[in-house]
Amino acid sequence: MVNGGFFKGKPFYLGEDETKEYAMAIVWGEVSRDAKVTCIRKPKADFGIEYHRKSFMNCTVWGDSEFYPIATQLKRGDVVVAFGTWKKQMFETKEGRKEYFDFTPSFLIPAAMVCNGEMPGANLPADPFVGEDEYPEYEGDAPESPLF
Repeated sequence: MVNGGFFKGKPFYLGEDETKEYAMAIVWGEVSRDAKVTCIRKPKADFGIEYHRKSFMNCTVWGDSEFYPIATQLKRGDVVVAFGTWKKQMFETKEGRKEYFDFTPSFLIPAAMVCNGEMPGANLPADPFVGEDEYPEYEGDAPESPLF
């Protein structure tokens, strides 16, 4: 397992309902289960991220998100970084009160896309040294550096 992590900001509540707690969060780690694509009212992709030994985050990416096509392709073992809204929901069961955690990424990027230069929206050259000769040669003495 890749070292992962989870960082959660200050919690907030929407309205007076204190059974649902929200926070902005960043989570990174390995995908723990393949993305499951379903469509009841609108399409969504559900998957999990293992961000620390045996610590998991349920994730849902909705079909209207620009990252939905990426989320549908996630497989177990992929390394991802996500930023979005974390939600804790309290509910009653016969056994007592329970908590459910869910994370809705507003930004999602698999590490493989970053390593391959395929980050969405980025136009990275295949070779970063292409066009190197387009810069004019510096003529004259090099300026003195205060560090040396």
